[in-house]
Amino acid sequence: MILIGANYRCVLGVLGAALLSTAFVMTAVAQQAPQLPVDEDARLALIDHCVLDESARGGQYDNVADRCKCATKAIMSQMSQSEMQAVAKWRKPTSALKTRWQQASDACG
Repeated sequence: MILIGANYRCVLGVLGAALLSTAFVMTAVAQQAPQLPVDEDARLALIDHCVLDESARGGQYDNVADRCKCATKAIMSQMSQSEMQAVAKWRKPTSALKTRWQQASDACG
């Protein structure tokens, strides 16, 4: 009987470990950041880049967010899907967008 009890404890230990590892994996999967659509991800990346760039320059901070939103809105309508994917990947305007990005930024203030 003692031998059978030890086997049950071993089986319960293995099942417990399996349950804990499954719970750990499920928690990790549940905590992953949601995937945004490419256009939204690119828009947010451009706004983030713009705000960081403007804050590094110094000067007036009163309407930085508004200027960045304006520039982003202006350039998003001109961007192709592949350009949006590149911006979403690199989190800043790519070299192909530099001129258009500068023009949009200048137009917004």
